[in-house]
Amino acid sequence: MGLTYVRATVAKPSGRGRPAHARFLVDTGAVYTVLSLHIWRALKLKPQRSVEFTFADGTTITR
Repeated sequence: MGLTYVRATVAKPSGRGRPAHARFLVDTGAVYTVLSLHIWRALKLKPQRSVEFTFADGTTITR
């Protein structure tokens, strides 16, 4: 069993601004996509909602 990565181009939903290129780890069981803070800031994205996540050790974070 190995890891699979894909290269993708991401852009603001409005289509404005310059798109960014990213490398994503493919996880067939994933529900959310994780985008690095560096790319998030380069695209000048703004959050539209917050979601709370709980880790196996009970630690909770909000993103």
